[in-house]
Formats: sequence, C-alpha cells, structure tokens
Amino acid sequence: MKGQSRLRNSCLVLTFVVLLSTILVACSASSLKHVREHTYPPNFNYITSQQLHTTMSRLAQKVVSLDLIMSEIEEPGKIQTREAVEIILEMERMTASLGTEGWPSNHQEVSGHISEFRQELVAARRALLAQPPGFYLARTISEACGHCHETR
Repeated sequence: MKGQSRLRNSCLVLTFVVLLSTILVACSASSLKHVREHTYPPNFNYITSQQLHTTMSRLAQKVVSLDLIMSEIEEPGKIQTREAVEIILEMERMTASLGTEGWPSNHQEVSGHISEFRQELVAARRALLAQPPGFYLARTISEACGHCHETR
C-alpha cells in the first residue's frame, strides 16, 4: 500500500509540474500572439500595452517638437514649414501602429478616437503644404490629443 501511495503521489506531482510548465509556455508573449490570431476576429487590432505606451510616448515627443517649431516665430519660414510637415508625416506613420481606421482594438479610447486624430494630422499637413501655407491647424495639434487625453 505504501508503494502505491508513493507512486500515486509521484504521478500527481509529475502531472502538476507538466501542467504548470505547459501553462507557463502557453502564456509566453509569442504563444499568446498565436492564440489571439485564432480567438479574435481578423479585423480586430490587438495592441499590446508596451506598443501603446511606446507609440504614445513617441507621439508626445513629436507634439512637443511641433509645438516648438510652430511657436518659434510669428510666421514660420520654408525650413520650419518643411520640418513641421515631416513631423506630422511621422506622426501619421506612428498612428498606423494603433490600428486601421474603423477596426476595433482592445483599447477602447484608441479605437474611438484615432481616426479623428489622423484626420486632424492630415488636415494640418495639407494646410502647411497649401499656397500660402496655413499654420493654425499645425499649431493646434496638441489640442487634438484632447480627444482621448482630456484634463480631468
């Protein structure tokens, strides 16, 4: 009886270790990505917390750079205008990592407002490229962040 009890306990411990190892492996980031491919609809944009944090930090840096350029002088010259357009283009590229317009994501605020923010970026860039260039929209991009980041 003692031998059977030891064998049963050993089997239970081994089974527990195997199950725990399987769960840990299954929960790794790459495994979770593979699981998400089969558990979310194809038009769902899963954004990791790290991806969201990194992109938002980079966008904030670009907003500060744009604000500095737009506030340097009363009417920015061609060099400042070109720099502002480049910053806005980079911001447009960054927002692409936050999902495709109209597709849901696991971050409701992003899904709900990213298309508005992109539209404001596009409008500001087009205004800067117009003849004569319009500076107002580029100067107010930081206010467009308020769609999601309202002061409370």
